[in-house]
Amino acid sequence: MSKDPKRPNPSGAPPTSPSSQADSSLEDAQTIAGDARTDSPGSSGSRKSTPGSSGSVGSVGAEGPIPSAPTGDLPKSIGRYRILSKLGEGGMGIVYEAEQQDPRRKVALKVVRGGRFVDEGTIRMFRREAETLARLQHPNIGGIYESGRTEDGQHFFAMELVMGENLDKYLAKRPKVMTPEEIRFRLALFRRIADAVHYAHQRGVIHRDLKPSNIIISRESGSDPSVHTAPSVVSVSGIRVPDLKILDFGLARITEGDVHATQVTEVGVIKGTLPYMSPEQARGNAEAIDVRTDVYALGVILYEMLSSSKPYDVSRASLMEAVRVICEEQPRSLRNSMSGTRRIDPDIETVVGKALEKDAERRYGSAWAMAEDVERYLASQPILARPPSTMYQLQKFASRNRGLVAGLAAVFVVLTAGIVVSSLQAIRAGKAEALAKTRMERAESAEAVASEQRRDAEAARVVAEQQRSEAETQKAVAEIERSVASSQRLAAEASGKRAYMEAAKAGAINRFLQDMLATADPWAGGGGKVTLDAALERAQTRIGTWAGTDPEVDYALRGTVSTGLAGVGKFTEAESLLQGGIQRLSAEKSPRPALVAGLHRELGGILVQTSRYDQAETEFRRALDQQSKAGNTSGDAAALIMSQLAASLAYQGRYAQADTVVRRAMELVKRTGQGTGLANASILRTRAYIEANWKENYIGADSLLRQSVGQLASREGSRAVETSEALEEQANNRVRMGDLNGADSLFRQAVAIRRKALGENHPLVARALENQGTLLLKSGRTDQTIEVLKQVLAIRQRGLGPDALPVGRSWVSLAPVYAQANRLKESEFAFESGLGIMRNKLGNRHPDVASALKDYAELRMRQKRLPDAVKLGRESLAIREERLGASSAGTVASQLALADMLRAWKSAREYPEAERLLLQARNAASSARGSTDPGAVRAAQSLVALYDAWGKPGEAAKWRAALPGAKAQAGARSAR
Repeated sequence: MSKDPKRPNPSGAPPTSPSSQADSSLEDAQTIAGDARTDSPGSSGSRKSTPGSSGSVGSVGAEGPIPSAPTGDLPKSIGRYRILSKLGEGGMGIVYEAEQQDPRRKVALKVVRGGRFVDEGTIRMFRREAETLARLQHPNIGGIYESGRTEDGQHFFAMELVMGENLDKYLAKRPKVMTPEEIRFRLALFRRIADAVHYAHQRGVIHRDLKPSNIIISRESGSDPSVHTAPSVVSVSGIRVPDLKILDFGLARITEGDVHATQVTEVGVIKGTLPYMSPEQARGNAEAIDVRTDVYALGVILYEMLSSSKPYDVSRASLMEAVRVICEEQPRSLRNSMSGTRRIDPDIETVVGKALEKDAERRYGSAWAMAEDVERYLASQPILARPPSTMYQLQKFASRNRGLVAGLAAVFVVLTAGIVVSSLQAIRAGKAEALAKTRMERAESAEAVASEQRRDAEAARVVAEQQRSEAETQKAVAEIERSVASSQRLAAEASGKRAYMEAAKAGAINRFLQDMLATADPWAGGGGKVTLDAALERAQTRIGTWAGTDPEVDYALRGTVSTGLAGVGKFTEAESLLQGGIQRLSAEKSPRPALVAGLHRELGGILVQTSRYDQAETEFRRALDQQSKAGNTSGDAAALIMSQLAASLAYQGRYAQADTVVRRAMELVKRTGQGTGLANASILRTRAYIEANWKENYIGADSLLRQSVGQLASREGSRAVETSEALEEQANNRVRMGDLNGADSLFRQAVAIRRKALGENHPLVARALENQGTLLLKSGRTDQTIEVLKQVLAIRQRGLGPDALPVGRSWVSLAPVYAQANRLKESEFAFESGLGIMRNKLGNRHPDVASALKDYAELRMRQKRLPDAVKLGRESLAIREERLGASSAGTVASQLALADMLRAWKSAREYPEAERLLLQARNAASSARGSTDPGAVRAAQSLVALYDAWGKPGEAAKWRAALPGAKAQAGARSAR
């Protein structure tokens, strides 16, 4: 199945054809973006399955003997490591207990799932974890020994094997009552954790997934000398605490500029463990994440260490509700959550509260600053997080110098006695002075009363003047109201005239439609009835007869029929009809720019449906120009055109320009006060597309789509189809967020709305079912996906005829799913059927034909028909180079696929062409999107494999060194 990037339609433009969405939704069926992890409440076991708990592994900690997997399930060795047992596994990799031969020692060996067939994204994360660990050489951070790749393409790295138990389980064995001694012990232990985190921050590493289950309390290794442990007990501020290790840097981010580009793909994606996430991390705002994000997680950990509970309870909340709680609600009071101590020191509450501030600017600026305040508390010094009041300073001084303060207190008692005697004498003198002052105040009060009376008289005079002025104003208002009434009467007369004209136009349109459909059953395919195709063809020839000389009727009829033609895949006929309307209006003696603008807008929508986004952009700009000539650039129609223009720019990958245009449309809607019109719903969907595809802010996109659905649904049945389209877009976005249950619910709503509005067998119902098939495929239910897509195909064949373009697209969507189910003959038949229809309807040079050819070539590869595969691959590449350009992601994908086919031939005669294709793909992708672009990375990997097969080790080594993570591997080897 094709992995080319596709663009879902945000429906700022007219609805896409049934197949275009299927093409986009089914091709990337195996990709789900985002992974928000939550710890179950009270989970505090030993580390027996590290990968499963976090999706990545630093070192591995375990308590006691780790059960080994059955010997038959394990590889004997990986590289130069002998496999002893399996420690755990997760979504990205498997961790083994292994033995390194030279030097001889036991290690934790992490291996990527999938071997040499693993995707670029997983390899990038895996290498980034290795690079992160290579930077960190600290006694309290699990270290890395080596990273690399075996000869058969298996990626791995070897780590320090740490024996011990998780922090939460270790503390669970400690006293439950929080005595002052126990509090000081836990604070000293926390100080050691914060010091290690600060060390990582100093080396440009932000952990992003700190939690008790990633902190191991080390224990002595017994008689096994191969397992490294530091001393079991150390001293912090005079308090003996156990040694520890911080693990799992799989989600860590390196902050230096040379790897900044890797952060772009993380915008809007929730990564981490929800109960320990800062507000900015929960929102998916990658740009706001810095060392203070780890400070927030340290605050949650310290809160839990002291109270055995978390500041927020999100254990049973949905993802959206959990994010809202973290970002909006205040944490529970620490003193109310603790047990055993009558009154917790306010300094401790202050330290925890400052670390848990929702605004990162108000938190500690570093883990070191937080650790310093903990150290100051343990040393009875004033903490820096509190204002240094005099009383507070004295309290801390007394805590440090109890003997001195006791002596001073005795002296103070003697002095106080003398002061009391002196004070009594001063009180008597004060009373005499107060009596004189009272008499003076009475005299001043009498003078103030007289002054107040004078001011009241002046105020009465001012009120009289205001009343006379108001009478004059009311007289003027009455004159204005009479003028307004006259204007309203004239407006009503004009409105009545317009209503009469609209009624006449509607009558003409209704009679036309009745004539067009007199003998046509739009979705029937037999029994002597006429299909919708035939009815629309008949309508094309009769528009002139019914419209007569009325340009508005002609405009309305062309819009109606062109929409119908596009719906059944007759895009060329729809374009011709709209262009004819533009020519007719241009020949009119009286210009009708508003009508011309509408035809240009509808023509742009047709071009969007056929993936001609640059031409669509031109039509939308012409529509705006005509709207300006009509003197209507501030209404809902202008905002709708601007939204569609922004969508066409976004489809071309020009996101910054698209964002500027859609924001102008938003400002226009705000000025006109039409916040719930169709333009606003379109704007919301276009913005959602930009948020999801440019910024990867899937949560923000979901919020915008939810608003759009609400506004469309409020217009009742008139916008039912648009409402269902917005629901489908929201469902597809939920799939990218990993919320498959939510996506399934939204798809079901979309199908129900369409069935109610259009009937069971309408092609738009088929499109909604097709998107449901995408969800089934992502869930691994291949057979169910095939059955749903067969239903889609049958509906389109019945309603549109066997040779309609949507039918061809349905065959092409079904074909790769057949291949995935290993039903290769059925896949071949589906490709041949679909390509035949698409070539007939779109021509041989259309980008959608190129996409289908690339998928067909991959099927031929599976059938081991290499000459046929190469022929199809070359044709796909030629079309994409011609129609999409050399630097497009689609062209790069075709180059990579064709190069793989040529390399699979295992013939030195084919290697030069494969080399040329891969170098072109690498240069084009790097120039257009940077060296970390997935296409650029995959081209470099394929060059390494090609040169290895070709017998050119020098060239292979050169490209292997250029791969992401190569520096980290070299650093790890140097450290050894």
